[in-house]
Amino acid sequence: SSYFETAAGLKCIRSTMESFDIIHPDVDKWYSILFIADYYGISLSDVYTFGNDRNDLTMIKKCQNSFAVKNGEAEVLKNASHIIDSNDQDGVAKAIEKYLL
Repeated sequence: SSYFETAAGLKCIRSTMESFDIIHPDVDKWYSILFIADYYGISLSDVYTFGNDRNDLTMIKKCQNSFAVKNGEAEVLKNASHIIDSNDQDGVAKAIEKYLL
């Protein structure tokens, strides 16, 4: 990952012990959410984010309605507004039923 960061100026985020995401430093999931919300005129207070891993951290930190599954990365859990059941226990589906429907 240091090659991509040094040679190309890209950001590398370890996803698992065997893999990492390579992204442009100015683009992440939160940037995409901002773009889509602006395009469709959606208030950020109506946006809900769900995550579990380091590549979700920016959107978890910046979204007021953020959810992390309890088997997610420690830093994601620390920054989420809500901790929900693990992805193995249908945590996201249960949260959608509880908070959005």
